Amino acid sequence: MEANEEMLLQLIDWMNKTVGPNSFTYEGFDIPGGWCRAQCKLWTFTNCYSIVGVCKDGAAPHYLGCTATSRKPRAGEDWTRGNDLPDGPFCQETFDAIVRAIVKYEAVRVAGTVSDVRIESRALTADEIQQSYEAADK
Repeated sequence: MEANEEMLLQLIDWMNKTVGPNSFTYEGFDIPGGWCRAQCKLWTFTNCYSIVGVCKDGAAPHYLGCTATSRKPRAGEDWTRGNDLPDGPFCQETFDAIVRAIVKYEAVRVAGTVSDVRIESRALTADEIQQSYEAADK
């Protein structure tokens, strides 16, 4: 199996485990100069994410990166905006960082103030348990 096929199959496997089949598109192709590229695209309502792996022909995949592109321009603009998301070596850790970045990119702010709630947890004593039974019997 060629390196490009291996890289594409690995990306497809990661994507299937993350979002399931039929939730993304994929393609692999050669780039002039002996390079290979595998790409998976994922769409949300507002953005398109392009996750790309790159390798030198005949070598193991060595790069994984992601870009986010808005699917529609902002009011008054005739272009779409985009951003680079995490990149790094072609490995599970980089892929996981990309997935976390996509979730963060898609998250929307909560209106209003979010209070800082802290809940203490501790084991009840035998006396406290007995008191709760007695209170329930009344």
